[in-house]
Amino acid sequence: MAAHDSTELAARTRQVVARLNRRVSREAGTTPHSQRLALATVLQLEPIPLSALATAECVSRPTMSGIVDQLVRKQLVRRRSDPQDLRVVLVETTAKGRRVLESSRAQATAYLREAFTRLTTAERATVAEAIEILDAMLESEAP
Repeated sequence: MAAHDSTELAARTRQVVARLNRRVSREAGTTPHSQRLALATVLQLEPIPLSALATAECVSRPTMSGIVDQLVRKQLVRRRSDPQDLRVVLVETTAKGRRVLESSRAQATAYLREAFTRLTTAERATVAEAIEILDAMLESEAP
């Protein structure tokens, strides 16, 4: 791949990130990926209106409602009415939800830590540099 070919670089990055995401997801516990993503967003933004959660996760409101239903059944989140507008449903994590997410993150981190031990010091430095560059790129595009 030519270093200056942005199209090929973009396609390759997308492919590698998707593969990495699938592998980490498999290692991150038994909660399905879509539920873990929603749970993490709820934890970051709670209490969050269901419609805002759907927007944040780029899914329809009915799809998010189904995901939240599953999380409620597992006692990982709870729904409640917004005291300022009773038509709005707010979603927030439970203590169990926070524990599950923390465990999931720890399992994912352990998987990556083990994978990184198989790299040379120079390769780990290159990965660290690439992460910093990607992070800066994303930050520069933040709203």
